[in-house]
Amino acid sequence: MYKLTEIFGWLNLLAAAIGLAASPFVTLPEPLKAGAWVFILVLMAIVAAAIIFASKQKAAGSDIGEKAYPATLAAYILWAVMAFNWFG
Repeated sequence: MYKLTEIFGWLNLLAAAIGLAASPFVTLPEPLKAGAWVFILVLMAIVAAAIIFASKQKAAGSDIGEKAYPATLAAYILWAVMAFNWFG
């Protein structure tokens, strides 16, 4: 289970890197600004890195993994809701 969430984190980190690399070529609708796009992608990268770290710590059985793992999953859900609200 923890390996699956770690892979999910790596895929999200890759998607954020691709999105940031493609940001000069993305044209957003008028009410949205490029700063919002970059902010969402940077936040996605931070949450993905936290998911990777927490998954590794949880698999190792450390105390920080016990607390950080559910928190990072909740952070990802909150990020998804925020991104959907902002761009959806």
